[in-house]
This record gives sequence, C-alpha cells and structure tokens, in this order.
Amino acid sequence: MDVPLAAMRAIGRAGGATLNDVYLGAFAHAVHRLHWQGTGLIHPPLPVTMAMSTRAPGRAAAPGNALVSVRLQLPCHRTTAAEALAAVVARTARVRDDRRRDVARLTLA
Repeated sequence: MDVPLAAMRAIGRAGGATLNDVYLGAFAHAVHRLHWQGTGLIHPPLPVTMAMSTRAPGRAAAPGNALVSVRLQLPCHRTTAAEALAAVVARTARVRDDRRRDVARLTLA
C-alpha cells in the first residue's frame, strides 16, 4: 500500500508522533493483521532495533552519520492502528527521554 508522505505527516501531527513513529505503528499493525488473518492468534510484541539520530537541534543538515541503535518492542498485539501508533509514540518517547542520545552525542563527539 502506498501512502502519500503528506498523509503520514498529517497522521503524525494529529497523534503527536514523528514520521518514523507513524511508519513503525503502521508496520506493527500490518504484522498484527497478517498474523491474525493467517493464524487467528494475536502476535506478541516484536523486538526490533532501530536507528535514532543523535544530532543536536539545529544540526539536521550536518554532514555524516550521527546515530545510535536502540531496541524497541513493536506493539503487534494492539488491535487497531490507532492503538499501535499510540503505543509506539509512548515507547519512542521513553527511549528519547532516557538520555541515550545525550550520552551518544558526548561519546561520538
């Protein structure tokens, strides 16, 4: 399914989510639906590793890679796309707030 970027951004703004959160929420919901249709069972949370930018505010266009890997449980057990997105937003907010990016900025500088 192709979803216009503008639509994904609008969904993110409405839910307090980043574009990456919207993508992860949609992916989690797709896994849920495919698993449910194939097995009749609810898929458990799915552990994934994702990249998180360590760029300081105002440095988005700086050259080079500035990221750290973080582990996250995708909420594939949520039954609606809205529930999945809300759970992703909560989980990524916790990861952002735990100061990993700040530590990575200092370590990689």
